[in-house]
Parts: sequence; C-alpha cells; structure tokens
Amino acid sequence: MRSATVVTRFICGAAFLLALGSGSPAHAQLGVGEWARTDAAGTGMTMSVAACCKGGFRLTYRVPIANGQPPLILTVDLPMDGTEVPTMSAGKPTGQTMSANA
Repeated sequence: MRSATVVTRFICGAAFLLALGSGSPAHAQLGVGEWARTDAAGTGMTMSVAACCKGGFRLTYRVPIANGQPPLILTVDLPMDGTEVPTMSAGKPTGQTMSANA
C-alpha cells in the first residue's frame, strides 16, 4: 500500500511540474481601446490604441495643457516589428522615435 502512495505522489508531482513548465510565459499585451490616467482633480492624459500598419497599432496620446489651450496630441504608428518610427505632433515629426516588438 505504501508503494502505491509513493508512486501516486510521484505521478501527481510530475504532472504538476509538467503543467507548470509547459505554459508560455506571461507578457504584456497591447489591445485596441482607450486608457486614461487622471490625477486627483480628474484631469490627465489619455492614450488611444487603434489597429493600423498591417498588424501594428496607432498610439494617440492626448495631454492637456493649462490655461485653456488645446491639448498636445502625439501620434505614432507602430508596425510592431522593432523598427524605429517617428513620433508626430500636429502632423510633423517631433525628432523623437519609438519602437516595439510583438
């Protein structure tokens, strides 16, 4: 009876380790939608994510400016293949680049 318990524990332990090791590692995923980051006063920036670029994403950041001025809008089209792409503001490159891999 004792040998059956040892064998059962061994099989269950091996199955547990196999199940644990066969899973893929967790990673952050970027999904289509809109996210907001607000402060205590309820103001803050938003990021919109839309599909574009043959499987890539268009990120649009809206950053509020004080004194009633229109918000700063930054846009970047990420092909998600690791290439550097320009960050755009009002349709003009800002001189900064961004890259990301899927």
